[in-house]
Amino acid sequence: MAESLAFYQIYYDESQKPELYDFAVPYFNQGLSVHFENEVISHLVPKLSADLIGVASWRLRKKRGDSQIGLKNDLSLSADKILSSNADVCILTPRSPIHKPLVAAESWHGPAWVAAFTIFKDHLRSIGIKVNGELKHSIYENHFVARGDLYHEYVDKVLKPSMRFMEDYDKEVTLTYEVDGQRVTDTEKLFLFPSKYIHLKRRSPEVQIVPQKLGLKDYPIGVFILERLFSIFINDKNLTVKPV
Repeated sequence: MAESLAFYQIYYDESQKPELYDFAVPYFNQGLSVHFENEVISHLVPKLSADLIGVASWRLRKKRGDSQIGLKNDLSLSADKILSSNADVCILTPRSPIHKPLVAAESWHGPAWVAAFTIFKDHLRSIGIKVNGELKHSIYENHFVARGDLYHEYVDKVLKPSMRFMEDYDKEVTLTYEVDGQRVTDTEKLFLFPSKYIHLKRRSPEVQIVPQKLGLKDYPIGVFILERLFSIFINDKNLTVKPV
């Protein structure tokens, strides 16, 4: 059993604090980056020293409610439950075992995903990571807890270099994709290219506002690659991974 847990939840409005778990350390995020919560993770995790580390969003409680099948209807979450898991990685919002996160990404985001992920895989190979086929584990929204040394390795050797790669890649692409049966053509820097997320989540007022704050038409495709990055990082490692 692990002895210590550093678990943070990110929020950006006081109205969200009641949604946080009582064992979580609240982290108020005033800024907004094209990397979303990964920006916070890249700065926060290297400062933490605990057996297990997690950095989740304020939405975690609701998202666990959406993961009832993967959690076998046990939505309870506590520090003791995480610490006693005897896992290298705890997935807090598990998907169905048959879910395919890379196939889903291509289906949801279309040509933007194909173009951006093709280039991103070259970057991954340059840092010693190969993507061969589908991923074993579906982890979304950074809703996981990992062994401290593993999380540090991920942030230092994978997440930070990947964020820099996306920032430095300044080539623009022109792609045509379909929205509601209509063909749309856009030109944008590759990792800032429209992801179609605002169309997938059109009923959410918040989703519509966020791109405006970033000066973009839509959520950038790069953040959806980063969302799958930890799953990519652990894919070929011999780890104990459990839904908790």
